Amino acid sequence: MKFKTLFLIAVILLASCKKKPEYPVCKSDSDCKTGEKCHNGKCVQCITDSDCPSGNPCVEGICKSEKEKESVSKNEINAGSVSTPYTECNLQNIYFDFDSYELKPEAVQNLKKVAECLLSKGAKDITIVGHCDPRGTEEYNMGLGLQRANAIKKFLVNYGIPSEQIKVYSKGEEEATGTDEESWALDRKGEFK
Repeated sequence: MKFKTLFLIAVILLASCKKKPEYPVCKSDSDCKTGEKCHNGKCVQCITDSDCPSGNPCVEGICKSEKEKESVSKNEINAGSVSTPYTECNLQNIYFDFDSYELKPEAVQNLKKVAECLLSKGAKDITIVGHCDPRGTEEYNMGLGLQRANAIKKFLVNYGIPSEQIKVYSKGEEEATGTDEESWALDRKGEFK
């Protein structure tokens, strides 16, 4: 009888224990990684711009860097400012599906415009950086990031841009900021530098 009572108490205690939500789902800041906040049930880097370092903006829970902030405002260049082939050609990030380095149809259309513009402006010394979301091993993501950068380079070379003018490298998951599928999709990219 005592054993049954103890067993029943143990089952009740175990059932009543609160489980910590699975990341990035959260109920409070303590469920998130260091430096993150719980907002609307999800761990995010920021809620407002004041949560980001160096005055960087908070965009959909992610602190954007100066470089990303600049790329958002490339189309807002003042009429009297000096422009380069890179600003004139509107070099946007090329996004990839999960675990893939295959160019999507919209990426191909964008790259055709980029290649035509770069050729007409005589752009030289193009650098493409491959990025990944944080899933997968560090080594795997470094390789995948390089494959993504090389896929973009191959397209541009096939379009007529000399191979020696294009440098590629990978940052893998080093600069990944996503916390869910929607934001991870923004981490999976080829970036023009």
